[in-house]
Amino acid sequence: MKTRVLAIAGILIVVGLGIGGCAALEPLTSDETILNDTAALLGVAPADLTISNKRTGSGTSYYTATTKSGAIYDCEMEGGSIVTFGVHNPPTCKKKGT
Repeated sequence: MKTRVLAIAGILIVVGLGIGGCAALEPLTSDETILNDTAALLGVAPADLTISNKRTGSGTSYYTATTKSGAIYDCEMEGGSIVTFGVHNPPTCKKKGT
């Protein structure tokens, strides 16, 4: 009986760590940080930039940045997860159509 309880506890711990491990990779980077860092990269004021279509996966945030003048960029920002203690790389952006 004691061995069975220990086996079940072990399974629950492994499952819990597996689920928590996936969540630990998801970025925690705020929308404000993404907006400010992307605006700095593109050389525009944050008020002149819109972030849309944001999605996350494997520790990276993917999003579209649109300037007030109408330029559209596909961007990504890596890091910002629990695993990296919130530290993230600067964003990278590629202008659509280029």
